[in-house]
Amino acid sequence: MKFIISLTTVPHRLEISSQSDHSGCKPALLTLLNQDYDDYEVHLNVPKVYKALTQVITIPDWLLELEKNNTKLKIFRTDDYGSATKLYPTVQRVTDPEQNIIIADDDLNYCNGMLTFYKSARERYPNDAIGFAGLSEIGGQNRHFCTTVESDARVKVLEGYKTVCFKRSFFDDEYEKFVNVTWADDYGMSAYLGYKNIKKIVLNYPDDTDFRPRVESFPVLGHTAYENKQGCNIFRRLVENDKDEFNRVEEIHKSWYQLGYLER
Repeated sequence: MKFIISLTTVPHRLEISSQSDHSGCKPALLTLLNQDYDDYEVHLNVPKVYKALTQVITIPDWLLELEKNNTKLKIFRTDDYGSATKLYPTVQRVTDPEQNIIIADDDLNYCNGMLTFYKSARERYPNDAIGFAGLSEIGGQNRHFCTTVESDARVKVLEGYKTVCFKRSFFDDEYEKFVNVTWADDYGMSAYLGYKNIKKIVLNYPDDTDFRPRVESFPVLGHTAYENKQGCNIFRRLVENDKDEFNRVEEIHKSWYQLGYLER
């Protein structure tokens, strides 16, 4: 079973990775490139222009060298779709309906063994979106935060930071309607899945015994060392400081709930 791990990054994290192997997006890329699994690729979608700051992005030498020395790493220049850039350009590129696509973040270190676990989970859930964090369990214990669970749990919203695995067949042209309409792309992604009646499942990892809501649980080892100046926070601040934009986004989320996309 082949996997494509898909992610994006921002200019600041590319720049500080030029200065240190332990900051920016480089540590996350290295943990993703060193998974103990043979059949996978890492697709890094790098916007040509970072729209939030109207900044042209140049691929730094360290990243070109990393791609040259790692056959699994593929760099793609794309348009900027906000946080959806981690997934949408890959969906546009990939045509095999059976291809598994996993989204990841560029500021987290990931555990080895993640892909092997996903292979087993995909065999159990061939037609569902699966991941390791979500919001608002459907039924079950009625938990809001599902970052570690005692048993597999169906949720209303999947959170992408702990990775989510899709099949390319989940997506068609209608996905475009849910892309880049809100900085909270977890909601856009989950609303689309609900619209398509695709179940969203948070997976139990047997070695997790601490079920408090937390980031540092499988498959996340922890945050990389970086200055938190960019990334999704910039979109959050822009929305919070613009009342009209904030109200627009709130109305979109409200409509998705009313239509039932975030209730199933």
